[in-house]
Amino acid sequence: GECVAASGSLRSLKIVNCSSTMQDGDTSLSHFLEQLSRDCSLTQLDVSVNRMDFRVALVMEDALQAHTKLKRIRLEDNPLGILGMRSALRLLADPRSAVMHLGTEGCFSGFDSQTKKVQTFNAT
Repeated sequence: GECVAASGSLRSLKIVNCSSTMQDGDTSLSHFLEQLSRDCSLTQLDVSVNRMDFRVALVMEDALQAHTKLKRIRLEDNPLGILGMRSALRLLADPRSAVMHLGTEGCFSGFDSQTKKVQTFNAT
C-alpha cells in the first residue's frame, strides 16, 4: 500500500484473491486499504475474492472517501453482508469521493454485528 501511494503513476490495480487472515482476525487487505488514503493516481481498484467483511469495508470507506481519482472499485465475491454493503454505498454516495462504479456481485452474504456479537459504529 505504501509503495502504491508513493508511486504517483499507478492507474489500475488488481489484487484478486490475495488476502489472508491474521491471528487477531484482521486482514492484510485492511492494512493495504488504509495506505491508499495517501494515493492520488489510482483510477481503478479490484479487490474481488479477498474475504473482505464489513470491518474491512469500513476501513475502505474511511480511506477512500476523499480520493479524487478512483472511479471504479470491484468488490465481487466478498462476504460484505448488509453492514459492508452500507459502507460501500456510503462511499459511492459521498460527494467527496470520485467513485462512480461499484461491482458488488456476490457480496450480499456475510456476518453482521448480531451474528458476530461485535460493536458496530453508526456514522451519519
